[in-house]
Amino acid sequence: MQNYRDATEITQILSQVTQTKVVADVQPVAQFIIDLGQDPKTIDPYFFSVAETCEQIEDGRMSYIGDVKDDIQILLHRKGLSLTQWAQNHKSELLKQLDQDKESMNWGG
Repeated sequence: MQNYRDATEITQILSQVTQTKVVADVQPVAQFIIDLGQDPKTIDPYFFSVAETCEQIEDGRMSYIGDVKDDIQILLHRKGLSLTQWAQNHKSELLKQLDQDKESMNWGG
């Protein structure tokens, strides 16, 4: 099982499988709260914990979250799928989603 370093690697695989340009639009963690478009005093505290978790993953305090484990093997008694295999299995759904979200989600293309 492969560990992916960033969203760009993931979008490269999705682009290859779907033969559609998929672009990662990576934003700073602080942008998450800004994008909620509310006064920070009225935002559900849960979203601040999401932002804090993302910040800790990004700065390395939670780097372990990217560790590849053998959970699938233990639970399902088989190896997990690679991202490429998963994308190939779900290619038609991915293409449908990419087509629907092309403009609104800035997927590229």
